[in-house]
Amino acid sequence: MRVRVESENEVLVASLREADDFKSFCVEMPVALRVEAGSSTSEGAVEFASAEEAWVDRGWLTEAGEFQPGTAAGESFEEMVAFAAERGWLDPGSSRIAAHVERV
Repeated sequence: MRVRVESENEVLVASLREADDFKSFCVEMPVALRVEAGSSTSEGAVEFASAEEAWVDRGWLTEAGEFQPGTAAGESFEEMVAFAAERGWLDPGSSRIAAHVERV
C-alpha cells in the first residue's frame, strides 16, 4: 500500500495506490518535492514528522481504500493495522500509522 503525496498548485495532496497490497506500507513522493516536519496534506491524510518519516491518518486510509468491516479487504486492513500496533508504529492517542518516505 502506497500513499502518494504530490504538490498541486503548491498544496500537498494525497492519493492511495496499491490499496490491495497489505504487506508493505509507505508514503511516496517525487524526489524534487521538499517537505518539513509538520507539513501536511490538504485533507489531513499525511503529516510529515521529517523528510523521511510521516504519519498517515487511519480514517483517511479506511475511506480512500473503501475498507469496509466484514469484507476481505476490511479484514486485511485491520490485520495490517494490528501488525503496525505490535511493532509500535501507531501514534499513541491518535489514529495515525507511521510510514517511511520513499522518493520516486
